[in-house]
Amino acid sequence: MTKPIHAATFFLTVALVAGTGGLVLLAAGSTRDTEKRSNLAALRSIAAARPSSALGPAAPLPKDATNVDAPAASPRAASRIEPALGRPAVVAPARLPAAGDDAAMAAIRRSTSVTFAVTGLRDPDAARRIDALRAIRDEGLAELVPQVERIALEDPDALVRRFAAQTLALDAEFGRRRDTLVELARSDDWTIRANALFGLSRTGDEESQAKLLDLATSLEVAGTDHLDGLARALASPELHGARIMAHFRARATDPAVPEDERFACGQALCMKTLAANAR
Repeated sequence: MTKPIHAATFFLTVALVAGTGGLVLLAAGSTRDTEKRSNLAALRSIAAARPSSALGPAAPLPKDATNVDAPAASPRAASRIEPALGRPAVVAPARLPAAGDDAAMAAIRRSTSVTFAVTGLRDPDAARRIDALRAIRDEGLAELVPQVERIALEDPDALVRRFAAQTLALDAEFGRRRDTLVELARSDDWTIRANALFGLSRTGDEESQAKLLDLATSLEVAGTDHLDGLARALASPELHGARIMAHFRARATDPAVPEDERFACGQALCMKTLAANAR
């Protein structure tokens, strides 16, 4: 990277030319306009001489990676763990794609997310593992879901297991996770159980939909907090089994139910009906 020339009466600038390992010394001189133009021209020629290259793959980070730079598999790319945040996998290509190259930018973003998630899943800090699970969930990183299944069953931290169960329930290929979801549906942790039942319910399993509804009803009767997520799961258009439809129909027409809730149940019922008819 070329360092800027600082304004001064007399100066000496040392520029490191990336890719060559050489040092270019710009001789001391005055700041008269002619010398400014000469130095600027020299810097432009240095920049122009740098080799252009496409984005290369970043090296996988070792399991014991700490807050230090990791060597790149290619001089064209590098992986860095930022010391201030301890967050890995900032991939820095030598040259960014041209403006408007959406596919290339999407590939860079996905590469960054995958490296971040892979490293985060093996971090000893539970908060980092949760960050990685969020990335897998939100970015749809299907290639990492098998690791999520293991974490959902084996991670020592309960909150991490809950996020892993949620990630599996929301996975686009939820049908392929059935065996793991069935096992998670037996959990003593109602949050894990609810997420597992939701994932199974998305496959059209009406028994799981009924169990999810029963779980929500029992938790509401018990006065359990934080049921908004469970209510949103039940309202999903993907869940339109007989018991679910009857529940929303009853809530939408019961005058004892608050008006705003009746309206929300009516909306959910319409979406479920449309989804059921589209099958």
